[in-house]
Amino acid sequence: MADVLINARIFGAGVNFSGQSNKVEFTVEADEADATVFEPDNPADAGWKARRATVLDFKAAFSGHWFAGDPSKVDDALWSGLGAVDVWTFVKGTGAVGDLAWSGQTLESKYSFLGDHGKLAPFDASLAGSGPLVRGRVAHPHTVVRSAAGTGDDLVFAAGIPAGQHLYAALHVFSVGGTGVPALSVIVESDDNPGFTTPVQRLAFAPATAAQTGQLLRAAGPVTDTHYRVRWTVTGGTPSFLFAATLGVAPA
Repeated sequence: MADVLINARIFGAGVNFSGQSNKVEFTVEADEADATVFEPDNPADAGWKARRATVLDFKAAFSGHWFAGDPSKVDDALWSGLGAVDVWTFVKGTGAVGDLAWSGQTLESKYSFLGDHGKLAPFDASLAGSGPLVRGRVAHPHTVVRSAAGTGDDLVFAAGIPAGQHLYAALHVFSVGGTGVPALSVIVESDDNPGFTTPVQRLAFAPATAAQTGQLLRAAGPVTDTHYRVRWTVTGGTPSFLFAATLGVAPA
């Protein structure tokens, strides 16, 4: 039975667009090259076209209801981001830990908005990939406010990080509150057991002091550890942070 798309989350440019959007779609494709030869390895293939994939590409598009007036609104964020490359994450689900997520760097290539008289004002945005699209899972939910140091839930990658593959991590910071200079520092660590008795730091994001464009980091395999999580520390007076993180494994 086909799934019904009711819950999805869209993060980019330091903004959670989920409450302003109602459509999202991906296209992932490989460029085709003609690999036909006079004498193929299998003689039975003679006279037939042969093709090979060269480079991969992805595009994303999302749309919904137009809002403006502050940096968290569609118009403010997409207008200022037009033509820029940023990290975007799309989640199938509510954004809970373990939900499927796709993260990657994209160029914001198109933004269209407004429409017919008497109807809700719409918008459409198009994104073109600039690098790999990483299929992974949510490692930290965007709905939980953090005001103290902590660790995220354990995500299991049964094959670890094989040779030729990379561990990828994406971080989106939506809001920062507090006095002084509140800062959020997030790392990714791994271990060979769910208790994380001997954790190893694999990645470290730059500290965040304000809502910001996303960060995407990677670390090369092979890594035999199968358990992964995010860990964070906070500084500042009465700090408060909303952020989301994803982890995935993909080629370079």
